[in-house]
Amino acid sequence: LPVALSVTSGLNAIAHAVEARYARERNPLISLLALEAVRALSFGLERIVTAPRDRLARSDALYGAWAAGTCLGSVGMALHHKICHVLGGTFDLPHAETHAVILPHAAAYNDAAAAEQLAPLAAMLGASTAGVGLYDLSRKLGAPQTLAGIGMKRGDLDRAADEIVASPYWNPRPVERGAIRELLEDAFVGKRPEPE
Repeated sequence: LPVALSVTSGLNAIAHAVEARYARERNPLISLLALEAVRALSFGLERIVTAPRDRLARSDALYGAWAAGTCLGSVGMALHHKICHVLGGTFDLPHAETHAVILPHAAAYNDAAAAEQLAPLAAMLGASTAGVGLYDLSRKLGAPQTLAGIGMKRGDLDRAADEIVASPYWNPRPVERGAIRELLEDAFVGKRPEPE
């Protein structure tokens, strides 16, 4: 894959692992596999950016994608996926890029409510919170940082927030309209999440 597509697809896979960490149906095995997925993908993607033909880096990323896919097939997803389904399905935003932009913001939304599940991920990424670590990783990889940059219109943010809260997926933190609208605004402009 071209580097840009490898990065956004890899971050999409990481989103499956992150949500598996705090899924309602989580279990110890999937929780460990989710951490392994993030480790392998982040390590592989960083090397792919600097050496696109590095076969070991590609192998690490493929292994991480498999692990993340196994997580996705084993437990339910939460807020991150609901947001991306609305943004992609209603506003025709590109799939992997949307996941890349939303990932740090959705993780930040759940950082406090799922602190026990997300703290090991934050530590692995060398950050104070998972949201901050994922934002910094995404930026380091050169992934899209803003919804505006991938085609979202500011005038559609209110409608998106309404659709997200109309039929939310289960999430460790309640899905509240005001907080979701703020999350979308932060993602629209690419604001770095701030630890609570």
